[in-house]
Amino acid sequence: MSNLRRLTQYFCRLCILWNLSQTSQGESHTNLDSFYFTYQLPDYPRHCKEILNECSSSSSSGVYLIKPDGYLEPFEVFCNNDVNSGGWTVLQRRMDGSISFNRNWEEYKGGFGFLSTEFWLGNEKLSYISNQAVYELRIDLMLSNGSSFYIEYNAFRITDEWGGFSISSVGQDSGNESSLTTFCPPNTVAKNSICKPVHDTEIFTDCYHAYQSGHTEDGIYSIRPSEWTGEPFKAPCNMSIDGGGWTVLQRRVNGSVSFEHNWNEYKNGFGILEHELWLGNDKIYHLTKQKNYELRMDVVNSNKDDYFAKYNLFRISDENSKYQLQLGVYDPASTTGFDAMNQHRNQFFSTPDRDNDQISYTCGSNHRSGWWYGHKDGNNDCSDCHFTTPNIGTCSYPYPWWKNLPGSNCLMYTDIKIRPV
Repeated sequence: MSNLRRLTQYFCRLCILWNLSQTSQGESHTNLDSFYFTYQLPDYPRHCKEILNECSSSSSSGVYLIKPDGYLEPFEVFCNNDVNSGGWTVLQRRMDGSISFNRNWEEYKGGFGFLSTEFWLGNEKLSYISNQAVYELRIDLMLSNGSSFYIEYNAFRITDEWGGFSISSVGQDSGNESSLTTFCPPNTVAKNSICKPVHDTEIFTDCYHAYQSGHTEDGIYSIRPSEWTGEPFKAPCNMSIDGGGWTVLQRRVNGSVSFEHNWNEYKNGFGILEHELWLGNDKIYHLTKQKNYELRMDVVNSNKDDYFAKYNLFRISDENSKYQLQLGVYDPASTTGFDAMNQHRNQFFSTPDRDNDQISYTCGSNHRSGWWYGHKDGNNDCSDCHFTTPNIGTCSYPYPWWKNLPGSNCLMYTDIKIRPV
């Protein structure tokens, strides 16, 4: 969870106390009693709906801290604010099988997985959450043909471990049988109880073009750069971070997608658009030749601290010029604290089967992946920054890293994206 989000939660609660104290001044003893009760608010919200109600700046989906009544310590949960008015505390998610759910009792009790992808929150946490109020339950499903549906119940609760974490209540569905589920046909998805189309019908030159056209939701969009001669291709668009409109070029989350690929595979792209991916060097070339693009690189290290670096220009050449990297000025507002990409300026792209690194040995083979490897000050150093090596999150060589991070250099999450300047 980001420090910014923690600060947001903290200041939201301060604002609530301040507003209530102003209301109570000069009021009757009854109002003062009400203020005293408000002062006893817990240090953390108890669930995602409470976060959403307390602060409008916490309206985006993401990871937040909560502390249910009676639970000893706060813990992180994923809050989904994109469906049915938001405020949903996510208990479980499966996407691509990257996390094994073949677990024992203690693992299901404590929870497992990654909140950003696949996880089980944990039966003990779920027991504390569900026994402090009456909760709705919503289950969202997607079939292999792309059809999606959901079902909702109005009173979900489970017992504690002594009761075997059994379901003590589910309640009734919110309507008759015909409204029990909402079925969405292929190429649509259920959002806010309405089947909305996946962004296949409109074609954009990049994600910023989609954002300017009124599409402000993160998702997969159809892209065709101005000089791209092939069919439109799909690309992930981040519409929520730093003003939105970012075209995602690369993402690593948990190592479920191998980045040990050859030249042609890095050229064409690989991975899962909704998860881990390399968009493809040919696509990146055609995207960045349209205009000047800025670059943002987000990372999370093994201490679970998040950082970002920004550059005011990013462009690569075509395949004949070995996808040479052109990189602008490092933004001093970046939180990485070090321009680890400096070494890679003007370097050619290399892969295990295509050595373009001007180093005495083959960096692509040594690191088992593709990148803009290059020497620094005459030294045979392959990289100060590297997002495609194996062993992400393990800190076992070779692993993705960013040199001189304020915390651990070992990375558990990486994300590269561009936006027109």
